[in-house]
Amino acid sequence: MDPSRAAELTDFIQQLDAEIPINAELLALVDQALTHVSSGRARNLERLEFLGDAVLRLAATEFIDRHHADLAVGACSNLRAQLVSDRWLAELGEQIEIEACLILGSKAQGDAAAQATIRADATEALIGAL
Repeated sequence: MDPSRAAELTDFIQQLDAEIPINAELLALVDQALTHVSSGRARNLERLEFLGDAVLRLAATEFIDRHHADLAVGACSNLRAQLVSDRWLAELGEQIEIEACLILGSKAQGDAAAQATIRADATEALIGAL
């Protein structure tokens, strides 16, 4: 990995949580999580997005079970859907300024309508990487 990219990702991770131990493996995973499919790179966010989705769904399920044990199963499912929604993930991505570290292909760079989806996908992949 290019030293300037490693430094950029190190700063980004430290802004998220200064106590996260940073090593070469983590930097490679975060780089992959922040590499959009449109970049044309073989190592992109798709697999980590899949993993991040599973992690989020499990974490949301555990949270609901602990804090809302009285809710019916249908209500639990609805609440979980809200907690792991693309809208929420896009907002989180915006708050952590994920776009500053994203590697996008030219087509994705010019697609203003897809920015929220791209942020949501990258945020989910980042969760998978971390």
